[in-house]
Amino acid sequence: MRHAHRFTTVVILIAILTVAGCQQQPTAQQPAVRQWTLTMTPELEAKLKAADHLDGLDDSVIEHCFACALGMKGKKDLVASAANYELHFCSESCCNYVGKDPAKVISETAIPAPK
Repeated sequence: MRHAHRFTTVVILIAILTVAGCQQQPTAQQPAVRQWTLTMTPELEAKLKAADHLDGLDDSVIEHCFACALGMKGKKDLVASAANYELHFCSESCCNYVGKDPAKVISETAIPAPK
């Protein structure tokens, strides 16, 4: 009888641990995406489109940092949205720099040739 009681206790503990382990774990908080408003000009549209194509994809995601003349790869957790494009930045200071006047920085950035 004693073994049956232990067995039942072990089965109950395993069931409790299994259910507790299957609970949805909290996910990491998604980074806040900064929203920037741009008055689109043909020049800005051309620059954003060319910067988007640097990674070989036409996906409206600019993976390289505008503040670093598109020479550094940006981080997925440092993101701003402007004119239906997602812009990645390599550092908080770069993001803040571009955020002060995104149209000026984008228009003054020379787009490098795709690698």
